[in-house]
Amino acid sequence: MTATYADDTAILASHQNSITASRKPQNHLNQFEKWLKRWHIKAKENKSTHVTFTLKRENCPTIRLNGNQIPQGETVKYLSIYLNRRLMWGTHTFAKRKQLGMKFQQMYRILGRKSELSIENTLLIYKIILKPIWTYGIPLWGTASNSNIEILQRYQNKVLRAIVNSPWF
Repeated sequence: MTATYADDTAILASHQNSITASRKPQNHLNQFEKWLKRWHIKAKENKSTHVTFTLKRENCPTIRLNGNQIPQGETVKYLSIYLNRRLMWGTHTFAKRKQLGMKFQQMYRILGRKSELSIENTLLIYKIILKPIWTYGIPLWGTASNSNIEILQRYQNKVLRAIVNSPWF
């Protein structure tokens, strides 16, 4: 299966046998190479990542694009969503928590405890700027563990307490 959005492309294959699971995307990449040559487009193999999504320890055999090996990784970022090989959400949660922290820090003067804006306006800014950061891709969060969801919930609580100037308790 090929998933494409703008200039991001993901090639997905599934099989119980790791050799067959690697052969499928390699065949697709061979056809893709021909298409790239015909249209005079150069792909950047070093920006690509080969991830084996499995609970097993073994990796699939390597695959190549334009004769260069595509590096295997534990995590891949696709459309701003971090997917790790075990399809756990720890990496994504950490990245979103960090992104929220940096954005809130930039906006603390207008959203923080000493803000002169009304609560309605600060909540509106929160809903427009901060909330989309953690809600992007939310349908996929159904498989996230409670501990990962709680990390974002705690931070959301902290931000909302700062917005309404509520004590921590």
